[in-house]
Amino acid sequence: MKKSNLSARLLPALFVAGALVFTGCSDSDYDFGNIDSTIGIGSDGLQIPVSTTENIKLGDILELEENGSVVEAANGDYVFRQDGGNVAPVHPFIDKIVVWKKSEPIITSAPVGVVSPTKSKGVRRNDSYVGDISGVGYLVEFHYRGEKPADVIEMKKAELKAPVTLRLKFDDNIKRSIPKFQELSLTFPNYMELADNGSLMTPTVNGRKVVFNDVPTSKDLVVKVNIKAIDFKAKQEYPGSSIKINGKDVELDGFIVLNVSAPYTGSAADAGNVGGEITCTYENDNFTIEAATGRFNPDIALNDLGDVDITGVPDFLKDGNVVADLYNPQISLDISNDMQVDGVVNGTIKAFKNGRETASVDVEGIRVTGGKTTHVCICRRGNGVEGYDQVITKSNLSDLIKTIPDNIKFTATAMADSKKEGRFELGHTYVIQPSYHVDAPLAFAENAVIEYRDTLDGWHDDIKDMKLADGAYLLATANVTSCVPAYMSLDVIPVDADKKELKGIEVQLVQKDVKASADGVESQTSPLEVKIMQTDDDAMKRLDGLVLIVAGKASNGENAVTGITLNAQKHTLKLTDIKIKMVGKVIGDFN
Repeated sequence: MKKSNLSARLLPALFVAGALVFTGCSDSDYDFGNIDSTIGIGSDGLQIPVSTTENIKLGDILELEENGSVVEAANGDYVFRQDGGNVAPVHPFIDKIVVWKKSEPIITSAPVGVVSPTKSKGVRRNDSYVGDISGVGYLVEFHYRGEKPADVIEMKKAELKAPVTLRLKFDDNIKRSIPKFQELSLTFPNYMELADNGSLMTPTVNGRKVVFNDVPTSKDLVVKVNIKAIDFKAKQEYPGSSIKINGKDVELDGFIVLNVSAPYTGSAADAGNVGGEITCTYENDNFTIEAATGRFNPDIALNDLGDVDITGVPDFLKDGNVVADLYNPQISLDISNDMQVDGVVNGTIKAFKNGRETASVDVEGIRVTGGKTTHVCICRRGNGVEGYDQVITKSNLSDLIKTIPDNIKFTATAMADSKKEGRFELGHTYVIQPSYHVDAPLAFAENAVIEYRDTLDGWHDDIKDMKLADGAYLLATANVTSCVPAYMSLDVIPVDADKKELKGIEVQLVQKDVKASADGVESQTSPLEVKIMQTDDDAMKRLDGLVLIVAGKASNGENAVTGITLNAQKHTLKLTDIKIKMVGKVIGDFN
């Protein structure tokens, strides 16, 4: 039997394997079977040889849950990462606006004749007369009315589907005296824009005017055009021709004006017999406004941006003393919007623990651009955050996960930005689809605390027959070299076989604090010293193990190390000069 067996095997388990090595593994393989019946083992100052550990990576200490909320990124950084729940898209919609005929159009005739000669228009030559044949008149008068939906705040320009057919009839006198018109034009109100709709002759369409050249009068002229747009900002051209929105009423009034012209050569006496009247028929039942440029406020029933359950949280982030005060957590919010209208979203993010709300953060003024997917970053600190359309900083964002919640809800109200102009297709079902995810590197802010726990147990059967002599104690010392950007502090709780705290065993942490690396690269060395004593004669017999607690903090009360993400591979610990000494004697009955 080796007298050092007890101290060489028990004391490393008490101190090195648990509190300092941080391997996360328990070593309960203590075999006292070879110790014979002995009254006193040890002496004043029995000590095992000095030892040293290898560099221990943080990844060997902090155990992560499989498919959990905390992951190790490709570069080794620890990140709290969680996708928001699936959210159904919403479908803004405004119906088409139909502008109906208030009454049947009024058809009038346009007189055509030879204009009296003037010095600039015609001269007499060998008893011949040179002049102009012309005709001008309001050919059609119309009045239309419609109703604007409340979702349409203002229309500046509207796009229509409004085919119009005019059939112009030339009376017999025109057919006899005027074989053709050199030019015939139809001018619509100044608030209308036309497109050719397939006339039998090919016209020139210029804005609101349709022009035909060399028009024969031997047959009717069929004019087909499409009113493709109307301008609500056009000024009134002349009395009786106007467009306006009066409250919810859309009002269109106007005329179609005919102009014809042709040269005339003949005698003055015959000039009075040249000409006649032009009349027409008018076909168009209604105007249908299919799109408009203006300001809109469609109903956007977007009240839920995501509801997610937080699962797979590692132990070091969910124990009671943990404060997950993270340096710069970020929520990436994407909102796709195929409307050509901007929107505004105001939201509230709430965290819940055991059914109780633990934190709430209001996020207002999220700008959603029309016709694209808007990328928004909601973060605690905006410095260095790039690649987003909008960055919103909320200083209290980390409150949501200071106590890791069971559930996060992101509620919202959304509306179109009715102060900004845009184009809206009426009768079209749009799609707005939100999604978000949380990405929070485990980099401490000032108040952060994480807690690592391990239990070394199963000792009771091996030590139930021994106790420390009066005044005896175990003393363990070491130097800890840390590249971890956090201050660490050790605590130890002795427990019995029921894992309850055991009274009668006193653990004095003479030196228990480990200095933080200021940058996660340059190491700091700190001494540790642990003293274990028995204050109750029977306590050693009931001892089954130790609960080891290591708190990692951003601050030591005076200085704080913040903004450095914990890294599983780069951040390490190493113990040197490990000394374990038993002062006094162990008394036991090993029969």
